Amino acid sequence: MRPERSATRGLRRIGARTAAIFMLAQQNGRFSLQKTIEHRRKIGESNKQTWALKLTPGMKLCPECGELKARETFRQRLNGYTASYCPACEAVIAKRYRKANPEAQRKIASDASLFVQHSLRRSDYDEMLAAQGGRCAICLSGDPGKKPRFFVDHCHETMEIRGLLCTSCNSGLGFLKENPKVLERAIAYLKTARTGKYSQCRRGRGQHGPGSRSREARAE
Repeated sequence: MRPERSATRGLRRIGARTAAIFMLAQQNGRFSLQKTIEHRRKIGESNKQTWALKLTPGMKLCPECGELKARETFRQRLNGYTASYCPACEAVIAKRYRKANPEAQRKIASDASLFVQHSLRRSDYDEMLAAQGGRCAICLSGDPGKKPRFFVDHCHETMEIRGLLCTSCNSGLGFLKENPKVLERAIAYLKTARTGKYSQCRRGRGQHGPGSRSREARAE
């Protein structure tokens, strides 16, 4: 068979548009069309061997490690299908993705926490935050605090969601036992603390109590 006829048949197999691109690249000296056709033939033979392994009863080929393993060892998805990668390769791929995409991983973890703990989706959280003007429901601060998002505050008795709070306000409610009477006493205490019976005992900077000595006296 002449090489021209072989090349023509190869062009018909790969399509007219792709063949035109190959011919142009061949004229520029980038690669040989005959080598490309041979490379595709080798890929086809390799795919046949791969499919022969995939069709082995009770076995599944992991495309990451290339090992043939029992199908029972692969993770079963919620849709009923088997996972593409074995558990060991899934862990490696997940670790590689977390390292390459830290921001996306934090967002995924935050969304998962919202749904698991409060049955909220990201759209529900964004709607609540927009209703509060993007601020804490108590101190009206736009800074959520230590975490990248506001805390979802809920009643521990009824489990009903009350609003979104910053780190300080959420911790403050917890320290005050979420008791309205305790909060009222705390408010009254703050209002009368400046004029209380202990107001004359306040100590400024550099002042000492009745039983203390100054720095000069201690030095002597």
